[in-house]
Amino acid sequence: RHRMLRAAFPSLRHAACVRVRPREPRFVARAMSGGSALHNGTKFGPIHIPGSQIFVETRLSVGLVNLKPVVPGHVLVVSKRVCLRFDDLTWEETVDLWSLAKRVGHSLEQHVGASSLTFALQDGPQAGQTVPHVHVHVLPRSEGDFTNNDDVYHEIDASAETDGERR
Repeated sequence: RHRMLRAAFPSLRHAACVRVRPREPRFVARAMSGGSALHNGTKFGPIHIPGSQIFVETRLSVGLVNLKPVVPGHVLVVSKRVCLRFDDLTWEETVDLWSLAKRVGHSLEQHVGASSLTFALQDGPQAGQTVPHVHVHVLPRSEGDFTNNDDVYHEIDASAETDGERR
């Protein structure tokens, strides 16, 4: 599963976000040093994510496999800096996170043959956030994957990750 995701993102794997104009991020390929998350892993709240479970990296964000995907291709896009809440991100981190989520979603939609996407961010415990770290769920969607489209949010809540599940 991890190799499949990395193979789906060859052009994104070593992308770096470069701001051309203040509101238009652009991705350019750049070789990452040995200190990259792809090599050393990263933190997802209290959870250590090994590099083998990271399929794409920018300067400020990473794409992670989801251990309990709700639909085929369900992945997470996470800020590299551990931030508990969305408002804790800098403007640059916010742009990078959502830009990467957009690129990942576009690639996944084509790769798994989906017809739509769901992007979900649960900001705080009362909103359903179970890992104390800002992250976006990217879910490729297909006709009939849920009888009621909003059931996807209940399934996201039910698929919560806990410390010790990743090895």
